[in-house]
Amino acid sequence: MTSEAPRTCSDTPGVAIGLSVFFVGIGLLVLVFLLAFRMFGDPGVLTALASQGPAAAGGQGAAPSPMTGALVKMGQQVVVLFVMLLAGSLVASKGIHLYAAGR
Repeated sequence: MTSEAPRTCSDTPGVAIGLSVFFVGIGLLVLVFLLAFRMFGDPGVLTALASQGPAAAGGQGAAPSPMTGALVKMGQQVVVLFVMLLAGSLVASKGIHLYAAGR
């Protein structure tokens, strides 16, 4: 029975690439957090909601209120931030795996 000897040398380029990919992923996560902070710090949606009085009784074919548009826009931004957060975490995870494979 032969057993493999443990690897004693590390793959320096692999470690460097793994660390750089990891830091790119961390940078993406920081960017997402800054964008989220700026988005939720903007009182635009809250101002739009507060400026609306009680909704007038609208029948069929009534135009949507500006409040609906503001909520839809905010929902879209939250979905985009979630996708960016997912991408950043996957990139950081891949960097850790590359780093571990190179050691």
